[in-house]
Amino acid sequence: MAKYNDIFGKKIQYIASDPSNLTEGDAWYNSSSNTFKARAFASGSWSSGDTVNTGRFFLGGASYAATNAAVAYGGDTGPARVGNTEENNGSSWSEENNLSTARSALGSCGIQTAALGWCGYESGGKVDSEEYNGSSWSGETDYPGSARYFDGGGSGVSSSSALSFGANGTAEVYEYNGSSWAEQTDLPATKTYGGGFGTQTSSFVTGGQPAITASVSYNGSAWSSEPAINTGRHRMGHAGTSDAAGVIWGGSNDGDSDNEIRNTEDWNGTSWSESALLAVKRDSPSNGSGSASSAMNAFGEFKGGGNQTSTENYSGPAVGTQTISTSE
Repeated sequence: MAKYNDIFGKKIQYIASDPSNLTEGDAWYNSSSNTFKARAFASGSWSSGDTVNTGRFFLGGASYAATNAAVAYGGDTGPARVGNTEENNGSSWSEENNLSTARSALGSCGIQTAALGWCGYESGGKVDSEEYNGSSWSGETDYPGSARYFDGGGSGVSSSSALSFGANGTAEVYEYNGSSWAEQTDLPATKTYGGGFGTQTSSFVTGGQPAITASVSYNGSAWSSEPAINTGRHRMGHAGTSDAAGVIWGGSNDGDSDNEIRNTEDWNGTSWSESALLAVKRDSPSNGSGSASSAMNAFGEFKGGGNQTSTENYSGPAVGTQTISTSE
């Protein structure tokens, strides 16, 4: 019978310490710990996060590329729309100054010290925009389009570099530069409650009501078709720093919002892959918190369990060293 060495021409390394400069697929036996190890791909995972002060859904969020400096604002508690703003420092949430106008289903993007919120609903559709500087909100230029209710229709790195896309069954797209809105190339199809991530010039949009799977990317001037997500959904959570890396989670996959899901999907710039399930089903969680490798799922609603005050933190898929169990 042929031996491993006869077939592959080499043996597994037998060394006293783990090697450096590893690449995916490398394997070795560590003689000090008596373990067989390999450099392999590991899927993403969710872990428990910090408890928020006010449970709600349909809220805005901003935490481009970071989970330890997030801000969440506005939303709906069920009885009423609220303007509550909360910041997270990586270990706890704290109440901050409220939005000037209470609202839910607003567009949102940015970072903890430079966030933007626009439009939304509060006894009718809103058009005004507000900017957060890390301590207080100030009024900005009104949104000029016809869309009003977004719940996820925004991406951007700060309050002065935002992209607003599709809402209320529209395909309209606008850019915000910190002082004014400018109309851009429309989405290829109308969108309601879709999810998006990225920057003003490298953005990704997917999903939508009732359970859309179609995806598109934006390069700052034009839209291109991309692979569909595996599970159609709307009102989902989403995070990512460009059109080449992102993650979506939760939401609802029916025509209304009575079928919340726990599914998570990772986007690597080429394809979507299924990842870890949320611990709790969530519809309309906060948006744009983190990156593809480190995201935060804050707030959200679970019809069977009410508005959630629990949060979950996501660690994205990565190549790492894993110990492999062996037996004779």
